[in-house]
Amino acid sequence: QTIEIIDCDINCTESAAIIPPTPICALAGNTLDLNTLITGTPGGTWAILPAVPINAGSIIDVSALNGNYAITYTVTGAPGCPDVSETETLTVQLPPVADINPPTDPLCQGDVLDLDDLLAAGTGTNGVWNTTAPAGTIGAGNIFNSSGLAEGSYTITYGLSGLGVCPDDLSSQTIMVVVPTANAGIDLDVCGLSTTLNALGDAGTWTVVATPSGTATANFSFPNALITNVTVTEPGVYTFNYAGTKNNCTANDQVNINFVAPLNVQYTTICAADETTYDLEITVSGGVPPYNLVGATFIGTNPYVANFASNTPFNIAIDDANAVCPEIIISGNKDCSCQPTATDPIVVNPNLTWCENEAIPSFTIANLGDTYYWLANINDDISLAIATGNSFTPP
Repeated sequence: QTIEIIDCDINCTESAAIIPPTPICALAGNTLDLNTLITGTPGGTWAILPAVPINAGSIIDVSALNGNYAITYTVTGAPGCPDVSETETLTVQLPPVADINPPTDPLCQGDVLDLDDLLAAGTGTNGVWNTTAPAGTIGAGNIFNSSGLAEGSYTITYGLSGLGVCPDDLSSQTIMVVVPTANAGIDLDVCGLSTTLNALGDAGTWTVVATPSGTATANFSFPNALITNVTVTEPGVYTFNYAGTKNNCTANDQVNINFVAPLNVQYTTICAADETTYDLEITVSGGVPPYNLVGATFIGTNPYVANFASNTPFNIAIDDANAVCPEIIISGNKDCSCQPTATDPIVVNPNLTWCENEAIPSFTIANLGDTYYWLANINDDISLAIATGNSFTPP
């Protein structure tokens, strides 16, 4: 029997040669078909360490991988030939994650927002923020400052640079800036204790900020409307605030209203003893002093006194210095010749003398029944009534 020994390697042609894989990024959906790396004999098997599922004999999902993996390709030798294999390293790199959450609420003009609070879970913190808002809106610490921004939407963008073969990642969201408006009107002086407040801007609410005293109050007919009537209990300066609200943002504006008591005029006419002239005596209150009296020459100040010839009509216009309240016109006449016959007064003790520190005595009229005026002579020809009645105590 003859035994023939053959050198199998001479006729073995199997090859497990593969191309070293280039690094790959673990992007979502990324896969690698290992068979694309084969330059030797096809039809072999693949193994990976650390272990990774291999689909359809050669396809791996790299989106969940990170790091270095040993991939081994093995070809089974023909009868009499050994199995052959080759191992290479596959590097999988993680892509950057720059996901950001949308802001939960709009910003009121002037509010600030820490943009880093918008970073989603798993997002890298070494990225760069940008915005379509004017330069300087994003300041130190990635703080978005809405001061001075017009109402509207602004895009914010967060970017992370990719490492190795992974691309950069970029995410955007929108910030809404709300600018509420409120204009309470101009400061005013008004005559009386009621007026209309007329605000401009967003819907809102009127409130009282200040009153002229601790007892003064104000009541709004429609406190939640732009236009409302307000009535106060005392004259003086009141401060009202209008708060306009939009999307939970509020703007405030204040107005000062000076409520002036209406003009009030009281007057009387007093005939002179000789019945040839009469005095018109006027007392003014309310408004804003000083008062203007037009229509005669007056002496004194509140009461104001003017002298007219008997049976001469008077027509006097009265207003205050700021013309806050409408003028009041009084007119009339006094015919002193038509005075009823009066009994001459009989003064008891017409000459009184008293000592210092003594009580001041009173002049009295002995005969009663008529109305008597106690007069003070002014400029020798004009008499000012300083009291009425049957007795008079010098001041």
